[in-house]
Amino acid sequence: MEVWTANADGNDQQQITHLGQANWAPVFMPDSKRIIFASNHEYKRGFPFNMYIMNGDGSNLQKVSRDKGFDAFPMFSPDGKKYFSAATEITEALTIPMFFGRMGKIKNYIF
Repeated sequence: MEVWTANADGNDQQQITHLGQANWAPVFMPDSKRIIFASNHEYKRGFPFNMYIMNGDGSNLQKVSRDKGFDAFPMFSPDGKKYFSAATEITEALTIPMFFGRMGKIKNYIF
């Protein structure tokens, strides 16, 4: 599975990842320029899944989580300053400030 972009009408489809494995759940970030998505492309056995950011054209790939389990389903706080992701335990979510300085965890976050 790879990440693709397209216009709202389905035109101008472009494959922007060529990583292999499963690359999924892409979401444009609040800046509308970068995409965050889940991937297991670094792991031949198919697990764990971590979160990655890239520019809208697929360039500048950066790993932003280092979980040993499952990070996926990215979402953002209403003010767009923090990123949340479902983690291995459904009652726990990662938060990464938008400039990806310090990483913390929120307990009992309800999705």
